[in-house]
Amino acid sequence: MAGDALRASRDHPLLGVGLGNVETAYPHYQSYPCGTWVDHAYNDYVEAGAETGLVGALPIVSAIVLFLCLAFRDWKNPFRSHAGWTRLGAALGCCGLLVHSRWDFNLHIPANAAWFAVLAEMAATKSD
Repeated sequence: MAGDALRASRDHPLLGVGLGNVETAYPHYQSYPCGTWVDHAYNDYVEAGAETGLVGALPIVSAIVLFLCLAFRDWKNPFRSHAGWTRLGAALGCCGLLVHSRWDFNLHIPANAAWFAVLAEMAATKSD
């Protein structure tokens, strides 16, 4: 499914197929017979790229890089306080969700997206 969504992003590189439109565009790019309705690419990154093209993918990649820089800015000595341990745990929780997004669409589930936002805020905020 992700490979088929990549083909859609190659055909629409700048703007993509439209936010939330992988479900609509997928049948045109489907490369294998499937009896079920496909509503996600089962890869958040590929789906975001296919839906928003470069216009949306570049800010998404930039936000992830910025998050990682902020969350791990004290990586040499994060254990000086309880807040450092909390930030490290929150950052690792976000990293777990980001890795899982490679094989699923977990950030499309509102509770997971909300939890990710809370953890990202905790990880990126320095309050020592």
